[in-house]
Amino acid sequence: MSFSVCILTGGKSSRMGTDKSQLFFKGEKLVTKMIRLSQKVSDDVFIAGAQSHQKSPCYPDESPDKGPLSGIRTALSQAKYDWVLILACDMLFFNESIVNWLTNEFNSLSKEKIVFAANERNHYLIGFYHRSVLVDVKKALHSDDLSVGQLLMDGNFRKLNIPKSLESFIANINSPKDLDTFGFMKVKIIAFGQIEEILGKKELEWMTESSDLNEFKNELFEAFPELNTISFRFALNESLVDNANLSMNDTIALLPPFAGG
Repeated sequence: MSFSVCILTGGKSSRMGTDKSQLFFKGEKLVTKMIRLSQKVSDDVFIAGAQSHQKSPCYPDESPDKGPLSGIRTALSQAKYDWVLILACDMLFFNESIVNWLTNEFNSLSKEKIVFAANERNHYLIGFYHRSVLVDVKKALHSDDLSVGQLLMDGNFRKLNIPKSLESFIANINSPKDLDTFGFMKVKIIAFGQIEEILGKKELEWMTESSDLNEFKNELFEAFPELNTISFRFALNESLVDNANLSMNDTIALLPPFAGG
């Protein structure tokens, strides 16, 4: 039995202050990592959200601004298979171990319509949903009852107890405070000239463990080895520096010689 995978990116990310799916972590966008890992177990991986990401299909929410339930509706409507694995895009440490565990659990399904991960709370956005649930989802959206939990009313669900060894991998990030809890900070990178070409974007939102610019430079080199071949300078919050401590929401400009003066 096969399943589709839908990654939800339709949230407003108001607490984080930027699109969480587009945050870079260890040199890779969160949504790109989710796509890459999901493609190991499914040939139908797509995104439900407001904009297109990467080369994977992306479908706008069919009921915009109505939370995760809207994304689930889009997923069940667009999926190739009857079963869809729904995943939030903001799980910082999501890895292959979680993917393999979910796949193994899927192979043991029987008559359930919804199967989701759980520990001390229910994780509705790490779970399998059968297409037959679509009718209930549409009814809920029409009535403006936007709780995903209401879909469990008929009792046709099962909780997947997350092994203790995997619990840390499902942590999601909703705000800068969450990042701080895990020892990370969010910084903004602005690239100029050839550096922009190497990074592929003018501006990047980046999650880092680095405490200063020297550490951050090494992190950047590991993610983009081509940067080792060119010289450039840092501007931290619009001031040229050789090294300095980093703080949450700093802006780091990467300046090639022509831009640095």
